[in-house]
Amino acid sequence: MAWHVLIAIDAEQNADFVTWAERYRTDGVLSIQTASSAPEVITQLNHLTGAVVILASSALPELTQWAKTWVAMGKARSDPTRCVVLADGTPDGVPGPLGSLADIPEFLAWATVVEGTVPPDNPQIVEYDFDQLARLVLSPGNGPETLSSSAPPLEPPTTKSPAPSPSRLGWFRSRKSQQPIANSAQKSVPSVTERPRSPRPSPRQIASQRPPELLVVMGGKGGVGKTFLTASLIGSAAQQWGGVVGLDMDYFKPNLALYFWPETDQGPDLGELFQQWEIAQSSGVTTADAQRRLVEQWLAHIPRLAQGMTIVPGPHRDTAGALLPPMGMPDTLLTWALERREATVIVDTAPTLDEAALQAARLAEKRGRILLVTTPEWDALLETDRIGRQLRDYWGIAPDCMGVVVNYRAQKGGVSLDDIRGTHLASWPVWGVIPYVPRIAQVALTRHHPPALERDRAIQNLWRVLL
Repeated sequence: MAWHVLIAIDAEQNADFVTWAERYRTDGVLSIQTASSAPEVITQLNHLTGAVVILASSALPELTQWAKTWVAMGKARSDPTRCVVLADGTPDGVPGPLGSLADIPEFLAWATVVEGTVPPDNPQIVEYDFDQLARLVLSPGNGPETLSSSAPPLEPPTTKSPAPSPSRLGWFRSRKSQQPIANSAQKSVPSVTERPRSPRPSPRQIASQRPPELLVVMGGKGGVGKTFLTASLIGSAAQQWGGVVGLDMDYFKPNLALYFWPETDQGPDLGELFQQWEIAQSSGVTTADAQRRLVEQWLAHIPRLAQGMTIVPGPHRDTAGALLPPMGMPDTLLTWALERREATVIVDTAPTLDEAALQAARLAEKRGRILLVTTPEWDALLETDRIGRQLRDYWGIAPDCMGVVVNYRAQKGGVSLDDIRGTHLASWPVWGVIPYVPRIAQVALTRHHPPALERDRAIQNLWRVLL
């Protein structure tokens, strides 16, 4: 059997263990990955395909909080998942080699615990049998008798560990990587703790005014062009300001990502994050901070696209119905996007006032604008007026942050712009008009790049109003 090795010691010492693992890996090891916190391990388990062996320290940040979730995730995976834990104590100061992990029987029954030894002449050193670790981690499909000399015990290090265990203050971990290793410079040790991002591009034009911090695109019914407008605004903002986050919060019809990469490209699946959080909740992890950490770890794997665009897609559409987010997840996603401090955050929402749309609207009232998208047809105008009134009268959203964008989906017909302004949507200002341009949406979807990159005059006029 082939397997991945996931090293989760801590942010600084992971590299040393990767060097050791690369030196003594066997043919069965598919890859060696790293994680610097317990929530990141959960994210890595979702991204890895195949069997996984985790080598972790009991002192790994947040492990006590997430230990039960590790067990649940490991058992839920279709591929074998094992965990080997170095008994280094826990950061909460509970005495003993396992610290507070000793009170989590589910974790101890699932993981293999390896305890080190303390030399009598130096109580500050904890030595581990790295020959045993090599058998457990790097060759778990073989018996110990076949690898008795695959990785000799490692000499004590010469520097102090940067993450001392409170149970043995000032301890040292014995590891070979702190001694010279022959030909080590010839090996490149990959780490996926953080994926490299493309450098921030030089924008074509830097506007003298900054855009609203948050734009929320809403509509009273489907088919009015919300996603088309969202993709256009994202592309235009990236051209002018060099950085933008696009959030697809239309969980009933998550199509925003199709403007940026093809459906056949198995990009990030937000449904995985929803499932991770549900597993965490069922394991007893329920705090808002824990949810935030899990979201941050998952979102760290989303690539930055050309011109500074970061697109958070919705769940993959291969499920029987809509995959709705756990309670509180939309707020966490919006907070993450705003904390990135990009030029603007642009959100596509469902044609219903669900939790995601309402939370985005509440934030936009304070930090941006709400765009009510409609076509010039009677039913679309009626639904647009309805959703605007609901936001204003029922949910208390200030009307001065809302405006209408009329999207012409046909060359002729429909209600005139004068009648829209004077009668049908008299309560709302018309901020923009998107003219009828045959096939522009289809071309943009086929080429998988925002329509504003081809024809953006109407979008530029809309930006002038928003600024």
